[in-house]
Amino acid sequence: MNKKTGLVLIIGSLLSGCTLSEHPATTAVTAIQGVYSDNSSQYGYIKSFPHPAGEGVSADKLRQCVLSTRAAQRLSPVGNGFSGQTTYTGNRMGAPVPFVVNFTLQVSETSSQRNYVFSQITQAPEEGKSVTSDAWVTANPAQVVGTFNNVSTDINRCLSHPS
Repeated sequence: MNKKTGLVLIIGSLLSGCTLSEHPATTAVTAIQGVYSDNSSQYGYIKSFPHPAGEGVSADKLRQCVLSTRAAQRLSPVGNGFSGQTTYTGNRMGAPVPFVVNFTLQVSETSSQRNYVFSQITQAPEEGKSVTSDAWVTANPAQVVGTFNNVSTDINRCLSHPS
């Protein structure tokens, strides 16, 4: 084997290693129950709660519960859903750093469950609020999903109480 062939093989294996190293992160993210990727490779999150058949919720009650949740800040109606913001604290080099997560929420029901669909998700460290990133799936996805669980659980708890 000559030197050129050896060099090509080494460079090829290094480059293939780079592309393979990205795959485990995607697998780890999609292993989080409820995380999905749509056709445009954007990630979202769905949280579902079972409920007895016939236990529908009025649009007024849904709106009241969404807008009164304490687990999210600045939830407001937009289109056929809600635009919102929530926060979590992550670590950066051993120091706690608050992150701001922006999202769109849609709530839908089937005969057996209520679904909370979080999409258009962006996040940024609180000190850089104006700079958002849609790469939340590679930066603290479990914490982002945890905040969505808090929001959906809070809303679902409100919806479960009689008016």
